[in-house]
Amino acid sequence: MTLLLDTQCWLWTFSSPERLNPAALNAIFHESNEILLSVASIWELGIRVAIGKLSLPEPIDAYLANASRASVPNH
Repeated sequence: MTLLLDTQCWLWTFSSPERLNPAALNAIFHESNEILLSVASIWELGIRVAIGKLSLPEPIDAYLANASRASVPNH
């Protein structure tokens, strides 16, 4: 199955997985599912960082790359 995550869901997946219900986490991390993030979400993240409404632990390009390769969080 292909899942298109919205911006907030994608952020929570890596930073606050406890905010997502178990069914959502299972779907996101099921090996056979493909996870997509819209270009609009990347644009939204860039705007939030630029105006100071989102703080990331590293530059946005590195965060996006690292979060995309991240292992499954404890859930």
